[in-house]
Amino acid sequence: MIDTNLLVYMFEESYELRHELAYEFLEDIMNCTINPAISIQILSELFVNLTAEKKKTVVTNALDVESAEAIIKDIFTTPHFTVFEVKPSTIINAIKIKKSENASYWDCLIAATMKEHGITTIYTEDKSFEKIEGIKAINPFAN
Repeated sequence: MIDTNLLVYMFEESYELRHELAYEFLEDIMNCTINPAISIQILSELFVNLTAEKKKTVVTNALDVESAEAIIKDIFTTPHFTVFEVKPSTIINAIKIKKSENASYWDCLIAATMKEHGITTIYTEDKSFEKIEGIKAINPFAN
């Protein structure tokens, strides 16, 4: 699974090193070296970040709604990404994870989506995933 922050850095050039590393990661995806999965939630978070609708975002130059929409549509339609939907059972499983782990609900929802589809690894710089049992977090920006 690919977390929102990695996708945001693919489009945010002001964090030069992270942008370069995220873009290299994207090249690995397009060359089929990595078969990534994302969820509807992650795409929604990406849209909110790219348009700077979220107050705390790393995006320095927000995109207009149409440009961000085009990016989201490109991700939906590329055969390189598997996109998972969030179902009612996913929400219930996220709540169960939340009750047993000290992580944000939104991260628990991503973890629940991953577990429902047998995914155990997430590429993220968010350390809270390390707290969730059965999930391995890999920070592509770490040395």
